[in-house]
Amino acid sequence: MPTRHGGAEFAPMRLDYLLATPELAALTDAVRVVRGGDADNASDHWPVLADLALPPA
Repeated sequence: MPTRHGGAEFAPMRLDYLLATPELAALTDAVRVVRGGDADNASDHWPVLADLALPPA
């Protein structure tokens, strides 16, 4: 549900997780939460972005 509608069910803190195997986690270069703009109102969660150093296919 978009947060722009407000309501008591929306906490000021949003918790999201990325789950990965230890092997995939070892390839993680960076993780960030996307905030601001449309991300603040599009959902009751912020998008989480992970940069992975994947080997060439």
